Amino acid sequence: IFFLWNYNSKSLLLDRYKHQEVYTKACSLFSGFPPKILINNSVCIDGKEISCIYHFYTILAERLFGDRAYIGRNLDAFHECLVFLSEVIDLKKITISIINVDMLNKTLNFHLPNYLDIFIGIIDEYSIKFKLLE
Repeated sequence: IFFLWNYNSKSLLLDRYKHQEVYTKACSLFSGFPPKILINNSVCIDGKEISCIYHFYTILAERLFGDRAYIGRNLDAFHECLVFLSEVIDLKKITISIINVDMLNKTLNFHLPNYLDIFIGIIDEYSIKFKLLE
């Protein structure tokens, strides 16, 4: 993956969704943990575009912090990332919006019942604004 990134290979974009777990591991090594520069205060996630849990965290990280960013691959890692981020970023400025919530719930609940509710509880702990849009 790093070899292809060095040469800005576009072919990796097709494979990244197929091999999401490996891609998120590479992002964590590439970008460092946690990211320190917030590029977007407001992001929107479309439940239609999320194919698996790794994809959810990859999309969220990239929309907040840019290409190849990393914020964890599960609830515990994401929560830990927020602990560190809260020391360098004002998390209260962030708004996360979700459209097609039912589709996202179906994908995330495959891993753990009420996954989205638990995720919302974690971000609420850090005063990150959250909107469910239909």
